[in-house]
Amino acid sequence: MDIIYQELPEGNWFCCSECSEVHTALGNLVVGEEENLQDSLLSLIEKKHAEKGLEIEAGLEIKWKVLNWSRIASGNTRKLLSKAVAILHDRFGPINSDSRADFIPAMIYGKSQGFALKAEYGKSLGKL
Repeated sequence: MDIIYQELPEGNWFCCSECSEVHTALGNLVVGEEENLQDSLLSLIEKKHAEKGLEIEAGLEIKWKVLNWSRIASGNTRKLLSKAVAILHDRFGPINSDSRADFIPAMIYGKSQGFALKAEYGKSLGKL
């Protein structure tokens, strides 16, 4: 079933309760503290490093955090988001639309990508 909107609904609206739950969970991660990467993921990283012959420090510690520049616009957040743009450009190059606009900064900084794209995929698409 296709949903066709004549205009964007006001306020926080979601296509289903699952999307609302994801929104709440991500919001909680934004305001939360840095978290340690799970041991199972650390083990995977250590294994990949070993396969490539790379040395890794004993007691590897990696932390992660969800960032949102519009909610917590500190200088540190801006620096980290800028680094994320650089990393994605390094790995993928610019991701362009028909208008030739680069989507990577828009995705990182949460700028609008166009309502049609989001509505077409519904809850299967997460904008990160």
